Amino acid sequence: MDRTLVRQLRALGIDPTEASASPEVLARLLGQVSRTYALQRRLRQRLREQGRDPEADGAPDATSVPSRFERFFHLASDAMFTATLDGRITGANEALAEMTGLAREDLIGRTVASIVAPTSLEPMLEMRRTKFRDPEAVTRYDVELLHVDGSVVLVELASQFERLDGRPYEILAIARDIRERRARETALRDQAERDPLT
Repeated sequence: MDRTLVRQLRALGIDPTEASASPEVLARLLGQVSRTYALQRRLRQRLREQGRDPEADGAPDATSVPSRFERFFHLASDAMFTATLDGRITGANEALAEMTGLAREDLIGRTVASIVAPTSLEPMLEMRRTKFRDPEAVTRYDVELLHVDGSVVLVELASQFERLDGRPYEILAIARDIRERRARETALRDQAERDPLT
């Protein structure tokens, strides 16, 4: 892992060994950073509403978290995105842009459903319903993303609701390309069927 990224993760209070872990761990870390940022932003807004100067009152600087978070977000090799509860993408990193062939700017405002293969829509909607039933749930499932060239990218998607004041307000998601892993699994299964000694 890049030394700069390790420093940035430590500055955010994140153990760098966790950052290369599963999509579930990354989703949890993304949630921690997002929550911190939202709380800092709310605190500063409340101070302003009371006619107080957030800097003079020693309120945390919300701008330092997003800039560090954004570097982490954009350096990740896994695709990461945030979306509204109705599935409209509000943030996306370069890895998602590469997986879909769309520019990051073009992803913002699109629905998640517009970048998912039709065969993956129902499982995705079922996982969303699961999160509404249990807002603490981290759902993990395979999804086929659509690339603009017509190809499909098989990913493992981990997502969860981000909550503020106990209520869900956005979706945090991480998608890991699993095409190579599936190809290896298939090759091993085929080999085992041909040669029972392996």
